[in-house]
Amino acid sequence: MKTRAAKVGLEPIVVKNSVNREAARNLGTLFLQASPLQTAFAEVALRGRLSCQSADRARSAGFSTVSAFCGQSCLGLVQAMPWTDPQQPMRVSFVYRTFGSPQSSLEVLVRELPPRDPGSLRVRVSHVPVNPSDLIPITGAYAHRITLPGVAGYEGVGRVVEAPDGLSHMVGRRVLPLRGEGTWQTYVDCPAHHAVEVPDTVPDLVAARAYINPLAAATMLRLWPVRDKVVLLSGAGSSCSEHLGRWAISQGARRVMGIYRSECRKDRLHRVGIEPIAASDFSAISNASVVADVAFDALGGDVATGILERMREETDFVAYGLLTGKPVLTRAGIRARYHRFHMRDHFPVLADQGMQSAFAQIWPLLEDAPPSPARVFPAQAWREALSEVERPGGQKTILDLTSLG
Repeated sequence: MKTRAAKVGLEPIVVKNSVNREAARNLGTLFLQASPLQTAFAEVALRGRLSCQSADRARSAGFSTVSAFCGQSCLGLVQAMPWTDPQQPMRVSFVYRTFGSPQSSLEVLVRELPPRDPGSLRVRVSHVPVNPSDLIPITGAYAHRITLPGVAGYEGVGRVVEAPDGLSHMVGRRVLPLRGEGTWQTYVDCPAHHAVEVPDTVPDLVAARAYINPLAAATMLRLWPVRDKVVLLSGAGSSCSEHLGRWAISQGARRVMGIYRSECRKDRLHRVGIEPIAASDFSAISNASVVADVAFDALGGDVATGILERMREETDFVAYGLLTGKPVLTRAGIRARYHRFHMRDHFPVLADQGMQSAFAQIWPLLEDAPPSPARVFPAQAWREALSEVERPGGQKTILDLTSLG
């Protein structure tokens, strides 16, 4: 270990389970703590500022390296290795041990792969999206139903590398590993009946985003049909809202309007056939609310409350998101039917009917109308990816986990 470290001119620090993390940070060491359950596990932090060239030398010296996790280019190099078998595959995971800002609460953990459950597929994940729905749980918004430590991420795409008896034909196939472990890790185990096979015609960057938003949009349009109706969308720049708008048009909606918060969203809404309304144009929002037959709200807060208060009788207001972090107020005198939509409430029904069946309808929709282009970041640049998502008007973001080797 020391010999290999010397080849790249770095000082190794070997630690086991119980460590002083603050002291490690003060040393300028990029440090990841091992799980207390991994007793036969050591971590090596290599202290020193690394150039890209020295990181390459470290890899050629035999290190299984993960570089630049501190968010600065090529600063810090970590190897996590079992004491028993240096060739054992490792899993890199984005975990949070406390609730708070994703930038401060998320950390990267490198550890030995545990045994696979006999009924699960093991998937080598290639790409994962960075959605608000991935980041909000880290803040503690859903602390009542999350057990720490948690692994970030709800969706992604990858290839099956191990399968149970009777499913060996799945090895090598691309799947969405649904309802298993958090997806922001290089290997994910998921129940075999929840893995959805991806058609060859669907690219990775589309498949990685095919679960949360498309499934939610398709389910809402099934529950609240829009043919010959006027549809109003809030948070129209979001991925789910765009799916709702485009698919509502294809399903025969008479008119679709979308309230956007960032000016850079306006042109795209025009291009896909959604009438854009600025969130600052209160008069236009009021007029749209009065004529809307169905409203799908992703924002919550004052805009959503204003829409609900102005909608007519026998209309439907569907609250499915909370991007503002503020609730919709349902005061006396509301005439529209108020509905709260949580995708998780519909998973049992979908599981009984078969996820493959649900996605048989979604794949053609995504082929005909793929989501807006995404900006792809190598996994080592995850902090920059989070900053892009948090930036007003930021581009949709995907992490490339293949960059972890």
